[in-house]
Amino acid sequence: LKEYMESILEHANALIMVTDTNRQVLVYNETAARVLGFGKQEVLGQDLIRLVPPEDRDLLTTEISRLIEGKPSEAGMEIHLRNREGQLVQIVFHLALLKDHRGDADSIILVGQDLTPLRRLERQIIEAEKMASLGKLAAGIVHELNNPLTSISVYAEYVLKKLESGSLDSKDIEKVRKILEGANRIQKLTRDLVSYSRPAEEEPELTDLNEVVRQGISFCEHTIRKYDIVTNLELASDLPPLLAIRNQLLQVVINLVTNSCQAMEGGGELTVSTERRNDHVLLQVADTGVGIPDSHLNKLFEPFFTTKKSGQGTGLGLSIVARIVEHHRGRIEVESSSGEGTAFSIMLPLGGPGNHEKKYA
Repeated sequence: LKEYMESILEHANALIMVTDTNRQVLVYNETAARVLGFGKQEVLGQDLIRLVPPEDRDLLTTEISRLIEGKPSEAGMEIHLRNREGQLVQIVFHLALLKDHRGDADSIILVGQDLTPLRRLERQIIEAEKMASLGKLAAGIVHELNNPLTSISVYAEYVLKKLESGSLDSKDIEKVRKILEGANRIQKLTRDLVSYSRPAEEEPELTDLNEVVRQGISFCEHTIRKYDIVTNLELASDLPPLLAIRNQLLQVVINLVTNSCQAMEGGGELTVSTERRNDHVLLQVADTGVGIPDSHLNKLFEPFFTTKKSGQGTGLGLSIVARIVEHHRGRIEVESSSGEGTAFSIMLPLGGPGNHEKKYA
């Protein structure tokens, strides 16, 4: 029977490890070896913490302590382990405590599932939604390009005629300045668009959240004017840089601002604010729109849930916002009253998704 049980553990289609209460690895099955790339002889007898990157080590020790104290996490533990190449593999583990004949803690069994394929699919969905949002913004982007192009054309034609007639004077310097301003505006918009349309980088970077908000608002200017929205920006001047995947946060801002505008078809007021809260930053997007019925609030972040008319939305926007926030180890809350408006509040840790170190420690 013992050999039969060992065979089940060894060949199970799940990562299975057993450690003693000091985290020394006693069992390390074939699936774990295949996913991580380390052979048994490299892992057995070693401290499990060696496979865990520094930013996740406190989580592991806390979960083990809670388990021994009889307070295990029901949802499991989502953690990263390093594989042989130094890459991080995202795994959700469920822990169970094994006791000896006296009832004392003897060992810990960890049963895990590799989340990498699921996270890869989620990233693909996020990228697809980002490109869809660009499509929705296309008319506004063309409008934003057309305005400065018209100015450039008019002023350039005026200056050309003055040059041809030899009557150019110092008063015409302002016309040349307008041409330069229009060109710079087009250059900035196209540069921002190219940056946003690139596939999202996996590595977080220090990000100015206020600048992300400003850029998101600029992308949505046509939508804001279309719905006759008054926009208020209340951005904290003391906001520190945030470790984040910049384009994903930009996608959050665009999705929330667009949703708010669509909730104010007869016009209204949009307020986007940032604030520092200890080791977190708060991003809030609030509108004076129609509000959300109480019956819809608990479904708001479910994929494909939408209250928009057919063809006006995929129902993925808010679920993707929630997933991006979760990936950044933040949380999102919504307050709404029917007929009085809605406020989305996002709290993000300054540490963001965590440091993605590459070495095997």
